[in-house]
Amino acid sequence: MRTKTAWEVVETDKGKKAPQKIGLKPEQREGMEYEFTVVLDLSLDGHIATASKDRTSLFDGRHFVPDKKTGEELEEWLSTGKDPEDMSRNLLDDLLAAAEQVEHSIDLDNWGRRHKVEFDRLLPDHRNSLVAYCVSRKEELLQAA
Repeated sequence: MRTKTAWEVVETDKGKKAPQKIGLKPEQREGMEYEFTVVLDLSLDGHIATASKDRTSLFDGRHFVPDKKTGEELEEWLSTGKDPEDMSRNLLDDLLAAAEQVEHSIDLDNWGRRHKVEFDRLLPDHRNSLVAYCVSRKEELLQAA
């Protein structure tokens, strides 16, 4: 990121137009986001963040307002040194085991809503596997009822 002097053409008190220095303008080179591990895009309305790039898998598929917890999640990821694939696989195994314990289809829906944050932490392939498992588990529970 560099800064350049920003200029604006303004009308002088004599009615003529003249350039006037208005401050510094940040300038980013094209493709700079490829240098980062996480790039979050903020919406203008409500400052909702979505990850346009996420090597951590912490923010994939999530829409949220960044806060102190966001920084804590990043700090935890940085200090663990764990592979995102392994972390997602372990979380998937835990969630599959927990979903298997659910005995009623309506409870499975509620369980899914309660664990949305964990779903969002899974890598996309793992999330798809968990969703597919929950769909088949729900069909089993409905047939058993």
